[in-house]
Amino acid sequence: TWSDDDAIEYTCSCLSGASDCVKLGWDESWWNPLDYWGEAWYGYAPPYYQSIEEVRVVVRGGQCDDLPLWSETYMGMMDDNGNWSHDYELSIDYTDNEYIVGNIWSGSMLMPRIGSEDNYCIDTIRLKFYYTCDEPDSPTDLMASNAEDCFTVNLTWNLPESSIIGQTLYRDDIVIAQLDYNEVIYEDWGAQSGIEHTYCIESQNECGSSTITCTSGSLRTEPDSPEDVNATDGDFVNQVLINWTSTIDTEQYKIYR
Repeated sequence: TWSDDDAIEYTCSCLSGASDCVKLGWDESWWNPLDYWGEAWYGYAPPYYQSIEEVRVVVRGGQCDDLPLWSETYMGMMDDNGNWSHDYELSIDYTDNEYIVGNIWSGSMLMPRIGSEDNYCIDTIRLKFYYTCDEPDSPTDLMASNAEDCFTVNLTWNLPESSIIGQTLYRDDIVIAQLDYNEVIYEDWGAQSGIEHTYCIESQNECGSSTITCTSGSLRTEPDSPEDVNATDGDFVNQVLINWTSTIDTEQYKIYR
């Protein structure tokens, strides 16, 4: 807060039940009948937003001087140059003054500024910031290898069309990777053999996380043992014939003697 001519005081004065007030425009002494113009402003840094719907300022306060019978207390929004206009007249009564204000910024902050010379006490001041901030779209076409590799499950996906700042990859609801915004492949060396894992991915922006996109994937497992192994016994002079029942997903067999 700041004030011209030191015309500011931290007291609630005439406001019953109020606390932590700022009073503007107080008399210098009992023998000086002149009020002094005082100003105070408050800075609000809003959350990240994509668009602004509306900005409201609510000033709760009241005039402590008996005169004048009309209000000479004003509120406005301060701009980058420290300027403000007396756009909104505050009531002399102790009440909430709520106004829709213009989209005027002081740097990266919204700064309501209040001025008075009539011992106006500011009890509270609130800023209502109505804005949109949409989460990003989800990654699409998430694919995971299924029984293709003995050591890794390989994942690929497409980035969402909306802008993102990062991605999170899950295996069976556990985070396994925090990825950059432009990554579209991942090798999972932590998958377990014999288990079909569920993989999910989500994207993030400044507003939050997308819904998840999921698929399943697994490691290639060891083949089953051949069954019905038979060998000839004394049927041939120079060879032994061996046969067995083949197993699924087997590339080759080793025979031991």
